[in-house]
Amino acid sequence: MPSLEIEIREYDPARDAEGVRACFIALQDHEHDFAPEAPAGMGLVDQYVPFLLNRVGASGGRIFVAERQGRIVGFVSAVIVQREEPDETDTFHVDLAELSVLPADRGQGVGGRLLQAAEHFARSVGAPSLRIRVDARNNGARRMYGRNGFSESVIGLKKRLTGLAAGTSGPPK
Repeated sequence: MPSLEIEIREYDPARDAEGVRACFIALQDHEHDFAPEAPAGMGLVDQYVPFLLNRVGASGGRIFVAERQGRIVGFVSAVIVQREEPDETDTFHVDLAELSVLPADRGQGVGGRLLQAAEHFARSVGAPSLRIRVDARNNGARRMYGRNGFSESVIGLKKRLTGLAAGTSGPPK
């Protein structure tokens, strides 16, 4: 088993960009394994990572990385989200848009350490809650979040529509 000596720190674009890209690809490929409709990592990384960096920055959020022996082995993105719907009880919360740990480093507490960093950040900005969305089929992640104090709050349901008319590619204009 690799050494558990992990440093958790804020993302530094100059030295962490490639490591975060690799972690995102691993995350997306993992999701693709149990949700084949999800795009594979290489097909999404060039579009998604800049989107994520912009979203985090625009919200005043943070990205934290887990580093072991000079190598990024995981990251979490904490996005500050203002109340989205009038019936929400919190005026804002911190959303964990992504949490990824490289496959070889999973099951060693890295995800829990990243969650602790995100929770510390959320507390520092006065957020009353920390939220994350996880695919219902991702049992390993759901167990890890449960071990770290998360509980299910909203269950989302989805129905895949088939037989769409040819040329249908987006909402009506």
